[in-house]
Amino acid sequence: MSKPLPIILLKTKSTPIDPYHDHFSTHPFSYPNAVQSTPIFVPILKHQNVNLEYLEELVTRGRNSSSNASEQGKYAGIIITSQRAVEAFGTVLEKLGALEETRAFLADTTVYVVGPATSAAVVALGFKEENVRGKHCGNGAVLAEFILEDYNSTVPEDGRRLPLLFLNNEKRGDIIPNIFNGAPEERRVQLKELVVYETRVVEEFPDEFRKVMEATKGATRWVVAFSPTGADAAWDLLKDGIEAETDDGRTYWASIGPTTERHMVEKIGKRPDVVAAKPSPEGLWKGINEFMKRTVCLPE
Repeated sequence: MSKPLPIILLKTKSTPIDPYHDHFSTHPFSYPNAVQSTPIFVPILKHQNVNLEYLEELVTRGRNSSSNASEQGKYAGIIITSQRAVEAFGTVLEKLGALEETRAFLADTTVYVVGPATSAAVVALGFKEENVRGKHCGNGAVLAEFILEDYNSTVPEDGRRLPLLFLNNEKRGDIIPNIFNGAPEERRVQLKELVVYETRVVEEFPDEFRKVMEATKGATRWVVAFSPTGADAAWDLLKDGIEAETDDGRTYWASIGPTTERHMVEKIGKRPDVVAAKPSPEGLWKGINEFMKRTVCLPE
């Protein structure tokens, strides 16, 4: 019997349910001679929340309050493109509890997101579903164009063009800011950025990644990068000797989206074999399955 296909996911397994584990464990691939996949999680990044006091002030002050707030401190909405930023905001909301100001903020604030997973997470925080926009956007470039269109179609009668607040980390990509800055002046959207979490590589990652690569040696396998930082850390280990010995298997690389893909190409000189069309378990599975259909026929 053929061995399962290792899908090495460079991320911490979510609890109590991880959608990547569930999807790859329950959806067999459909290419010729396909085998069951085995998701393997290798935690690579740890995150620390920062600047949460600013978010607390933003929520309790009231987004549209005219008192105790300068024009620079008011926003037309928020941009959230990562689960970690959602979690950082959730920490603030949990601390504040059911204040009247919190309820008003959640009811009135427009939030732009990337994809259905982030959309669902933001709605779960308490934001009104009709005010959470971008569920259909598969990446930052598509979201940026959508925001430009949506924002410019909803400018208030008084003509005020309030900025948007972009919650991110210190290593965020530049796609959204660049698209905003490149828009015609009359359509341009002012962006205020706030770092709400910092990212570091887990100390145990090198040893754990080496163990997984050794255990799957000789097999066809996939390594999935979920961030530029994760791709850097994994590639540094590979080029430093994990695969220095003869290996009769084949290692393929997948990127969860175009930001990580671009970083891999430009910074480490490695083009991933697959880029998920949507940053989701389904998008990743489909990309790998289609690639294997086109290029690989595994022996039984």
